[in-house]
Amino acid sequence: MVVIDIDMHSNEYEKDGIENWLKTEAKLNLPMDCKFENHTCCVHTPSDGFHLYYRTEETLEFKKDLTTAVDIPKVVNVAGSVRTHGLFYIHIYA
Repeated sequence: MVVIDIDMHSNEYEKDGIENWLKTEAKLNLPMDCKFENHTCCVHTPSDGFHLYYRTEETLEFKKDLTTAVDIPKVVNVAGSVRTHGLFYIHIYA
């Protein structure tokens, strides 16, 4: 599994990860169902960014930083996790 972390920073740098990812995505020539607008496994993050999840059948090597405000993290909190006292917990509702 590969996760693309798209950040939105509202600081003095005003980094717009979505704009940068769309430019990179166009160069990658991805299938339509893998593109940001149609991606079926996309999670909106608390910092107003996104995680795009991709399944892969083989070992891949990527550089960590793809473009400004877009990277491939080594660790990702799963959707639905909640931060309490510096730790992340997953609440499962049955």
